[in-house]
Amino acid sequence: MGLNNWLENGPGGLPYRRAARICLISDSKLLLVHGHELKHPSHNWWFVVGGGLDPNEDPRQAACREALEETGIKVAPSELVGPVIKRKGMFRFKERPARQDEVVFLALLSETYSRRGIDTTRWTAHEKDVLDEIRWFDPAELAQLARTQQIYPAELVELLPRWLAGWDGQVAYIDDFAESDTSSASK
Repeated sequence: MGLNNWLENGPGGLPYRRAARICLISDSKLLLVHGHELKHPSHNWWFVVGGGLDPNEDPRQAACREALEETGIKVAPSELVGPVIKRKGMFRFKERPARQDEVVFLALLSETYSRRGIDTTRWTAHEKDVLDEIRWFDPAELAQLARTQQIYPAELVELLPRWLAGWDGQVAYIDDFAESDTSSASK
């Protein structure tokens, strides 16, 4: 969740970045991060692991780097499935509207990470300020969570059961930018 990979004047004059995310799945459960807006803790949401691409970084490399930094889980780029989602997002960042284009990969973990702790020792100071918890969710728990909390991307509720049955090669295209509400938030 680096703050240095934002372009201050991206498309439309908004802060912009390219990002990569990774849906870490272990024991039929998806790992989500819970975070909040720094100055408005009541504005919070759940999202999949990931963040901005560093200069000259490939999205697969970025997704794997973010997984290691945010969770301690090491995944090789060759182990990633997809991309399974391509998303254009619009949200608030540092009290301003911002835009992010992201690709999302799957990592079907052979180890049962869902039964052991997540390593958050690599979190940056900013991440420690805005990230609240990391938790594994099975499809039923994810659907229940979506009834009361904001999840990014919201389509995860429908996609997770399909992915658990085996990815069919279909990429979900999500364009939150076209119908954006700048009061929304995402990492």
